Amino acid sequence: MIENAGEDRQIAVQIFIDYIQVPMIIEGETYQTFFVDTDKSFSKESCFQIAETLDESVDHKIMAAMTVYSDKHVKDSELEYTTNGYSIALDAVLDIAGNTDQLIMNKLYNYENPRESYKDMWYGVLINTELQDFKRRVPNKEIIAQKNERKDFVYHVGGYDDCTEALVILCMGMEQVDVNQQKYMLFKLEKGKIQDGLVTITMPDEQGCYDLTGWIIKNPFSEEKTEINSVSDTWRFTINVT
Repeated sequence: MIENAGEDRQIAVQIFIDYIQVPMIIEGETYQTFFVDTDKSFSKESCFQIAETLDESVDHKIMAAMTVYSDKHVKDSELEYTTNGYSIALDAVLDIAGNTDQLIMNKLYNYENPRESYKDMWYGVLINTELQDFKRRVPNKEIIAQKNERKDFVYHVGGYDDCTEALVILCMGMEQVDVNQQKYMLFKLEKGKIQDGLVTITMPDEQGCYDLTGWIIKNPFSEEKTEINSVSDTWRFTINVT
């Protein structure tokens, strides 16, 4: 179900299986990301199929994300700052294996090795370019990069009292991108502590503006089938690839 209220805007829909974005089939067409132009009172229910074969003997994790203003760039916004209130994302177990409790979700990657851990009254995920002092500042609305550049960013992750493990997905142009040569980053957290460190992203080979978006998932390997968990997003900003 896609709903919109209040103003005309485009919405991007992304589906992730085991935290890797997968294409979907809607009305016979295949989309990596599905874009919907909505008006002030838009409501539509659409069925989709996953355009990849899944191992049906085990359960999987599924995450669905809807991002508003997917045809706009933060750098062109009238706001004086970037925002972390641009999406709704939900995370749940995809129960397709019947009565079995086996989850295919394995830890594909090692935990990130942070630069430091520290305490502060903050929680979530934030990406910026404060490479000199690693300050947890809201990122600039626009960052300049070169085609095919391996560009370093700074992450701040954690601050939670109710989880010791978290996973971060990042996207550019409404499609998942590799981070540190992986599909996602995995963190082992200490209660109430924030970690910071470096994340490297290879820029696209085409010039243009790409908004960086992303989410942090708490307890990503939980097998609780009755819970549908809301997912927090990182601050969104524009990367201008020249």
